[in-house]
Amino acid sequence: MNQEKFQVFSETYRRCLREAIEAHPEKYLIPRGMTPAQGAELTANKILTTMQAKPLGVNYLNSDGFKRTCKALGIKYTVTSIFEYLDIPKK
Repeated sequence: MNQEKFQVFSETYRRCLREAIEAHPEKYLIPRGMTPAQGAELTANKILTTMQAKPLGVNYLNSDGFKRTCKALGIKYTVTSIFEYLDIPKK
C-alpha cells in the first residue's frame, strides 16, 4: 500500500465520514454520550486500521463516507478503484 496516498485517503475519509454523519445522523449508530464528530472519528479509526491490516476485510460499498471520499479524490466509487488508488495488490 502506498503510504503517502493512504495518508491523503485517510484525511479525506475522516472529513467525508464526519460530513456524512452530520448530514444524516439517523443512518448511523453513534455511541451514547458521543457527538457525531466523535462517533465519526471512532469509526474512521477502526476502518482505517482494518484497511491497513486487512484491506479485503472492509465493506467499501454502501458507505456514504467512502462514496464522498472517492468523489473528493476524483476516483470511481468501486473497490477496484480504491485499491488502484492506494496501490493495494489484488489477491
